[in-house]
Amino acid sequence: MKSASDRYYDLAKAANFDYTKLWNDNPRDVSKALTDANGFATRRAELAALAEGYFNSLALAYAEQRGQAALAERVKTRRVTASVQAVASEA
Repeated sequence: MKSASDRYYDLAKAANFDYTKLWNDNPRDVSKALTDANGFATRRAELAALAEGYFNSLALAYAEQRGQAALAERVKTRRVTASVQAVASEA
């Protein structure tokens, strides 16, 4: 992601941050940089969803090891399934 944003920043800097000039001079490069950055945002969202899924799957074990209060605290900062919310609310 940093690479894609760096490329866009370098293109913008080369055009003295005149975005109209940048687009007119390098439409293909600008389009690719923006597409790459969007792809990274999509990938980041996919990874976040996977992490949430893993947490939801492991929530009961987390509560058993660390206690209901610890799970309840963790749930405050995460999106979790209704079943995990029910377990956490028992704390």
